Amino acid sequence: LYGFCDRLEQEWFRLLTSVQGVGARVGMAILSACPPEQLATAIAAGDAAFLRQAEGVGPKLAARIVTELK
Repeated sequence: LYGFCDRLEQEWFRLLTSVQGVGARVGMAILSACPPEQLATAIAAGDAAFLRQAEGVGPKLAARIVTELK
């Protein structure tokens, strides 16, 4: 069971967990480390380093997230 502050966080969680290799734990870690408003900017800019701030996200997974969600 997961709780979210608002609908935007919930939508980002669903988007993130749709990427192969991103489960619920990693999705929550990304949302904890990176605010949803900045996630869109980072993904659009191709900034995988921004996503690597989250626990459990390495360089390959960050690159995959950026590639698939861009």
